[in-house]
Amino acid sequence: MRVRFVLLLACMGLMLFKPTALGAADEYPVKAAFIYNFVQFVEWPASAFGGNSKAPLEIAIVGNDPFNGTLDRVINGKTVNGHPLAVKHFASASEARPCQVMFFAAGSQDQFEPAMQKTGKANILTIGEADGFVDAGGVIHLFADGNHIRFDINRGAAEHAGLHISAKLLKLAKTVVN
Repeated sequence: MRVRFVLLLACMGLMLFKPTALGAADEYPVKAAFIYNFVQFVEWPASAFGGNSKAPLEIAIVGNDPFNGTLDRVINGKTVNGHPLAVKHFASASEARPCQVMFFAAGSQDQFEPAMQKTGKANILTIGEADGFVDAGGVIHLFADGNHIRFDINRGAAEHAGLHISAKLLKLAKTVVN
């Protein structure tokens, strides 16, 4: 656990890294690293994996994929608590199926509610880029703030989804709402 915490701090240290301009080319590799670290500090109930302790932990991208394969490369070959990580892509909410994580790019905000209705919100860590994402019931709002990447957490939405977010991750959030 200590090694994972050091890795999280190193990744989150990227928030303090101040490049001249944080563009999309720089933003999405950093966001992919954040997502990888988020899944290490969230606990899902066994039922989220159908009781299979070796089932993949699936990260779904709904709508446009702004990572252009970067998220796939970041998690390739990695596991979290014995679960191999996998990225799934769904062009729209109507294609979405249950998974453990769902990412909604800024242009995919309209996909959030339909995807949650289709998959059921239970045990899904939702991550979105659009302003107001946590106010709409999303769990983590991941965003660029000037030259930094930041995140807000909706602890109430996480608890409603049956997820436990580590206090270490909560401390690093810009804002935590209940």
